[in-house]
Amino acid sequence: MRSSRQVGSAALSPWPRAIVLTVLALPFLGCSPSGALLNPREARVALTTALDAWKAGKKPDALASSPNALTAVDAQWQAGQVLEDYLVDGDGVEEASLPGPAFAVKLRVKGVSAEVKTRYIVFGREPTWVYREDDWTRLLNMDNNPRPPGSRGRP
Repeated sequence: MRSSRQVGSAALSPWPRAIVLTVLALPFLGCSPSGALLNPREARVALTTALDAWKAGKKPDALASSPNALTAVDAQWQAGQVLEDYLVDGDGVEEASLPGPAFAVKLRVKGVSAEVKTRYIVFGREPTWVYREDDWTRLLNMDNNPRPPGSRGRP
């Protein structure tokens, strides 16, 4: 007997998002030995540590082995763009829809004439995650993102 449930990407698309959100939520459910919630001051220190590393020419992966393990997710940094300078504007804003404080940041990137204004979301412990807002949004909407140009696969 066949199930009437449609099998395809549309029917299964909520599952990848649910899995990612569950994994990201584990520290907030008390699964972290040292507590998962960062206060805005701790989050700002983590953010500036990550941005200082980028400005110094380090790769995002280098932060994972530091004493205060950080995982930085920034597509431009990972793609090799060079950060010349940055300014963190304010003390971080806590929003119910985000797992930690969000910070407005102005970036000066080599080869880009205009200042780049973005936000970073900082959360978790061991590791602490520093997510550029665009990458966080892409993660949450991964089943709705267009396929990158030139990629092949099932339609």
